[in-house]
Amino acid sequence: ATPPTSFWMFEIALAESTFRTSGRSARVVAIIDLIRSFEPERKVLLFTEYKATQALVVNALRREFGHDSALFINGDERLSGLVDANGRLTAASMARSEAAREFNEGRPRFLVSTEAAGEGIDLQHRCHTLIHVDLPWNPMRMHQRVGRVNRFGQKESVEVYLVRNPATVEARIWAKLEEKLDRIALAFEGAMADPEDIRSLVLGALPANLQERLTTEALGVDSEAFDSWFDSASATFGGRDVVSVVNALIGSAARFDFQSVGQSLPRVDLEDLQPFLVAALRWQKRRPELRNGVLSFRTPEDWEQRHIAVRRRYDVHFDRSRPRSRRGPTIVGAGHRLIEVALDAAAEQEVFLSAVPELRNPLVIYSCQDEFSAPSTPLQRALVGAERVGGEWRPLVDWQLVSLLN
Repeated sequence: ATPPTSFWMFEIALAESTFRTSGRSARVVAIIDLIRSFEPERKVLLFTEYKATQALVVNALRREFGHDSALFINGDERLSGLVDANGRLTAASMARSEAAREFNEGRPRFLVSTEAAGEGIDLQHRCHTLIHVDLPWNPMRMHQRVGRVNRFGQKESVEVYLVRNPATVEARIWAKLEEKLDRIALAFEGAMADPEDIRSLVLGALPANLQERLTTEALGVDSEAFDSWFDSASATFGGRDVVSVVNALIGSAARFDFQSVGQSLPRVDLEDLQPFLVAALRWQKRRPELRNGVLSFRTPEDWEQRHIAVRRRYDVHFDRSRPRSRRGPTIVGAGHRLIEVALDAAAEQEVFLSAVPELRNPLVIYSCQDEFSAPSTPLQRALVGAERVGGEWRPLVDWQLVSLLN
């Protein structure tokens, strides 16, 4: 299944008087009321900017739906201010990958995350409902949040809920930004197959601090002049007309000559996944057979248990040019559920010992990540290497390492 070409966006508006009286608690009450309206088994992903709000939401969900109903993800994998089953304040630690895995397997009903899950985590396996507890400062982050569930493999129409007080300056700026993004997307309707692609392209062209700057400047703007002020303040989105920028990007992509930059593009394709899949199957005591480019095997029981849609037996290939047939072998690649469960199983192994007999030169591999990251910013990681050829070290990026080790 492919993700829906659009998702439903709902807005839960808090009355200004209620919000002024009870602050964040009114927001949490609105969220609990919303969740009560869902069917009892529906999984829900909630995003918030701040860990204090995260603890507030986790406590409210556990109080209402059971202590085991909610897990959390944040940058330092620790959350204070939680209430345990006996009513005492405590702190808890949970690895980002563990929380994501348990949520995907359906054990907790709710996952409350800061921006640490905004990138790099797939949460679409059992969840199609997302609630923005508060608004991120960067518009791109909202798009990245939605991307955790609105992606390849999603079988439902994704529902996104935004909780906000419409009387605030931040909310008015967001509403105007959304309106402008919709107009820009409409202007390029038909240029790309998926309307979300246009939205992502536009957001990528915006300055990261645009929403924060507009909010700051809007504080002194009279309400009656707000609309005209916004149109003027956002006319160029950082020096250039955004419609011109997007138009240039789309036009450049249509005329792009891949041959001219072939040396800088990763020279890997689907077939580079085959050695990994074969090794993963052998690790699970399976004996895959390769005949005429088709890999046949009985699926490991562990993989079957990880995903309801994983079949008992497979005949797969990695050749894009091979004619496709409903009854023939299945083409697989990154994002296919079979590859995803194999990756999940491999990532959980604590120790691997590899023998690479044909490695002719000394090779050093580095896994690098940020030493420090703001609480709301996901850690950045990279895999790089260096190969000593003759008397000099040659740097290798991730895809070159894959090819070499394959």
